Amino acid sequence: MQTFLRRIYAFACLNHCILIYPVYAILFQESGLSSIQVTSLFMLWSAVTVVFEVPTGVLADKYKRRNILVFAQLLKGGCFLCWLASKTYFAFGVGFFLWGISSTLMSGTFESFVYDELKHCGKEESFKNVVSRIRASSFIGITIAVLLGGIIAEYGYDSALIPSSIVPFLNILVLFSIPSVAPMCSTGERAYFRILVDAFREAKNNPALLRLMIFFAITFGSMGASDELWELLFRERSFTLATIGFLFAIGNTVSALACLSVQYLPLQGKRAYAFVIIGGLASVLLALLRSPFAIVLAFVSIFILEAAFTLFQTRLQHAISSHQRATVSSINSLLLEMVAIVFYFLAGILADRFGFVSFLWLLGIITGAVSLLYLFLPSEPVAEHQTVSLAEK
Repeated sequence: MQTFLRRIYAFACLNHCILIYPVYAILFQESGLSSIQVTSLFMLWSAVTVVFEVPTGVLADKYKRRNILVFAQLLKGGCFLCWLASKTYFAFGVGFFLWGISSTLMSGTFESFVYDELKHCGKEESFKNVVSRIRASSFIGITIAVLLGGIIAEYGYDSALIPSSIVPFLNILVLFSIPSVAPMCSTGERAYFRILVDAFREAKNNPALLRLMIFFAITFGSMGASDELWELLFRERSFTLATIGFLFAIGNTVSALACLSVQYLPLQGKRAYAFVIIGGLASVLLALLRSPFAIVLAFVSIFILEAAFTLFQTRLQHAISSHQRATVSSINSLLLEMVAIVFYFLAGILADRFGFVSFLWLLGIITGAVSLLYLFLPSEPVAEHQTVSLAEK
């Protein structure tokens, strides 16, 4: 079992140790793509995730999960090989399509693959702890990637793309060293459309939940989309690629600290909305200030929005009746991706005219305005009788 876990943690680390991570948007821009073309690639990425989440999940329930994971790594490696072969809009689009399919194949499948092995060994009660360590391993992989990726990219983007294309194939070797067991749990996508219907029904009968879902999708869908644009802002501010990688490493650390510290922050009730407003203001202030030292505001914004994400995710879970938790989580993920697509579109249009600093205005205005609205809206408690009636159905 320990050998299995070590290999799983290695897989998670390698899966995120992609050296092109901190600079691929800059690669697109410096290959001659316009701002709207760059953001349209991210729109494609999100759209592929939305469209293929269901069919790829069904595949993971039908075929050996290790084989699905191997195929996902092949596609991911294919993405970077495409970018290595050609620096054109079409090649970047094909690459993102492959990467998007890879992500949907990984979604749910990897966790189910791990659970199957734990169940096979009678250790399924340790799944939560194992998942936590998998996330920690992923964080280590990302941190290594952004630190080294920026430095290596200084010698040319291909210097970062070559190892990025090799890593997925190394991960395939890791997968083949892990025994494949029979599936013991479903990824859940077979019932996806029924899940969506149930989720809509849950939201309709629980106005407080619906209100929270709307806030969560708009605010954190925008935040998630903005993650892909920070490197372009840093480049506009004349930071070197190595420095950008270093800043990303700091940002990842700040995100982790935000998640860990949220339980200690006094953000009960509507204070949380005021907290998000401060994060939005930090984004706008960063857009206004040109001093290199103003970059500290980026980490302030990241800390606040990441902490708020964890906080509102918890509130969302508390607002959902227990048997509907997976259903509402599914539709919430869908809404996040849809908001991200809209955000990319608007950010691209604004960036073509004002530069990528404009995404900070967009992020600050959206998060600030929505939070301000919710701050002054009358509180609407969760209707317990509605939740109970749903549970009885």
